[in-house]
Amino acid sequence: MMKELIRSGLEQLGLTAGDLKIKEYELDDGVYEIEVVINGVAYEVDLNAVTGEIVDMDRYDDEDDDDHDDDDHNDRDDD
Repeated sequence: MMKELIRSGLEQLGLTAGDLKIKEYELDDGVYEIEVVINGVAYEVDLNAVTGEIVDMDRYDDEDDDDHDDDDHNDRDDD
């Protein structure tokens, strides 16, 4: 069943199984939360567990995950 849902989701994106690598997945409240790599880019794809419809898709962007706040270096205590 899970593979059929993923196949359905792939078709919605115009992808084939060769374009995708599943890293992990879990079922949560009727939605499969799937961590995938599509053509070298990491995503989290949420699929409705009944219909296979893509509910949400988020791209993991490593550039935004550097935990560095660019404004911190300007903070000074001038007292």
